[in-house]
Amino acid sequence: MDAVVEGSHDGATRHPDLAWYATGQALEFSDDMLNGIRATGRPDMDPRVTSADLASNPPEVTVEDCVDDSDWNIIEEDLEGLGSLHGEGFRPVIATVTENNGTWQVSELWLGEYGECER
Repeated sequence: MDAVVEGSHDGATRHPDLAWYATGQALEFSDDMLNGIRATGRPDMDPRVTSADLASNPPEVTVEDCVDDSDWNIIEEDLEGLGSLHGEGFRPVIATVTENNGTWQVSELWLGEYGECER
């Protein structure tokens, strides 16, 4: 998420570090989140590992958070057409992180609706 946030400050279409941290659906979704959108501030995150299956092939960990993005603000002229990617407040985020050749990457990323979680 730090690469997405950093990329949003620059209005990037892809942050150069995203392919290091994410793969597959999560990489595509993160690219879609950026898409040249400019933002200021940072979301407040407190991620926690909620499950781990290190015996699976590949090993897999699930990380969940209830992210508060009310201080991560999209610049007004970039708001049009964003739909559910932008709101304000708390929303659940679930990431599946898989190990591949000694490197852990987010392979799946899901954002829930605003108001579906609270801290």
